[in-house]
Amino acid sequence: MSIIEHVVLFKVKEDVAPSEADTMVERINSLASLEQLLHLTVGPLFRIRTSPPSLKFTHFFHTRFNSMDDLRSYVAHPAHVAVVKANTPLVDDAMALDWLAEVPGGTVPPPGSALRVTFFKLKEGVEDRVKDEIVGAMRGFQREFKQAIQLTCGGNFSPARAKGFSIASLEVFPGLSELEAAKELGDYHKNEKIKEHLESVMVLDYVHALYGMRLLHKIIMTAKFGNSRWVHAMEWSGQKEFATSLEVPFVVDGSEAGLLKRYGPLTFLKVHDAGHMVPMDQPKTALEMLKK
Repeated sequence: MSIIEHVVLFKVKEDVAPSEADTMVERINSLASLEQLLHLTVGPLFRIRTSPPSLKFTHFFHTRFNSMDDLRSYVAHPAHVAVVKANTPLVDDAMALDWLAEVPGGTVPPPGSALRVTFFKLKEGVEDRVKDEIVGAMRGFQREFKQAIQLTCGGNFSPARAKGFSIASLEVFPGLSELEAAKELGDYHKNEKIKEHLESVMVLDYVHALYGMRLLHKIIMTAKFGNSRWVHAMEWSGQKEFATSLEVPFVVDGSEAGLLKRYGPLTFLKVHDAGHMVPMDQPKTALEMLKK
């Protein structure tokens, strides 16, 4: 099926605390409930290599859409706009590429899978005809990845935030070991046509988090937001005061493990990196929750 690949890279400011970076990721993950998205995963990059090594990013964000209209609707959605506004002060740099792709089978990479994304910047003045030939050559190289379970490649159609990169490829491997065993996209530098027109390359490796799968994440996020709504809607003497109270970090062993909201006898805790089974996912946090 035809889809739109949307990849965003972030460089978090050096003075941003790990808990703030986690909150940034959590905000982005909350967008998984938007109906326009086929898939969403976000988190720290496993590895980045650039030639020349001038661009450095810390976080990777990948989404997929059925159509250009869905992408445009997502970009303009109030929830997306609010997340961008909240996260912008934490980000030192960002870039994004979009391309049309054909994906056989499912649109959601399996949880635990590993992604390799390669961006190519061509020299100025390269004709569209040559770009199409280079994309065709890239697809030929991709077919050498026998262990890859998904392969996409295409020309970027959103140049405003691409920093001059105009071609992107994405390979999905069953796991990190398969990604590590695969060569990079691979012999492009040996192809004279590509080598002649190539200015720089960026290679990004990312491990798809267990709860990055849209369906499972949507279930978790729906439960969290549903619980929040009924707790806030519950009628009691402190309802108004609880609604206006601020969330504060819930700290375990010196690190933020969740966000806590409290007024009087009512406490509401959102635990980071946990699903329905908090004691299984975050046992130490669950114990501290009971103690307090």
